[in-house]
Amino acid sequence: MPPTTRWCRKSKAFSQKSLKVKVGDNVSFRNDDPFHHNIFSLSDVKSFDLGSYAQGQSKKVAFDKPGTVEVECSIHPEMKMVVEVAK
Repeated sequence: MPPTTRWCRKSKAFSQKSLKVKVGDNVSFRNDDPFHHNIFSLSDVKSFDLGSYAQGQSKKVAFDKPGTVEVECSIHPEMKMVVEVAK
């Protein structure tokens, strides 16, 4: 089973602005805010849309190619982070 990194969001912000993972790693995006978030990426390296989810819920993304992935929240456009995926 690939490693999982847990990534929280609280106060309409990611807990960090950047994250380094390896190809095959999973990142779990947990919502610690009392309102919904919808985390997504349109990056060529990894495109995904986790859909809207509530406080206390988590959703995982597997990163399967190296490169830079820009991650955002469609509900709160000020929420942005970068995932650097290494071989």
